[in-house]
Amino acid sequence: MCQGVSFDRMGGVGGFETVVGGGNLGTDFEAKTEIMSKYELVLVFSPKAGPGVEKVLELLSKSITESGGRIVKREDWGKKTLAYPINKFTEGEYIYAAIEIPEEAVSKVDRKIKVEESVIRYLLVRKDG
Repeated sequence: MCQGVSFDRMGGVGGFETVVGGGNLGTDFEAKTEIMSKYELVLVFSPKAGPGVEKVLELLSKSITESGGRIVKREDWGKKTLAYPINKFTEGEYIYAAIEIPEEAVSKVDRKIKVEESVIRYLLVRKDG
């Protein structure tokens, strides 16, 4: 048994299980269990992004919710001086988000972040426990 994970009587993980299915409840019903994992995401936007930051955040939020996940918490850390220049920028706007998402969908979110030009750095890590 995994440490820190509670199992209910039906064998699922308590509080982190989603059952997805379609069709009638007869022979063609297929239930798929997705275990939600907790992740922390920090995005650093270029100072020139301006209103584009909210647009990117909406796209990421849509991608996360379409994948069956959700944003638990979001914080705007504001503009900060970078430790070293990145793409000739010395400042960046920091956004933090705590998310819950199925492990299979993480690569999709990762790809979406990589193609955004206004994101100069990001860090997406799985949160233990």
